[in-house]
Amino acid sequence: HVVLLARLKSGDYVLDNLAGSVKPWSSTGYTFLASQNFNNKSAWQVTLAGPRAAQFSGT
Repeated sequence: HVVLLARLKSGDYVLDNLAGSVKPWSSTGYTFLASQNFNNKSAWQVTLAGPRAAQFSGT
């Protein structure tokens, strides 16, 4: 399963090999635990975002 997150001026979009269309990340239903840092391609940042983020963050 491959998910590509693209940051555009209009927002973050997801290209998912299991979906037939590109969607805003908030419409995917996915919870993102980490993503590559857009400003430093060799770094990863922990990002809890999405509908189940509170479940993972303990809040």
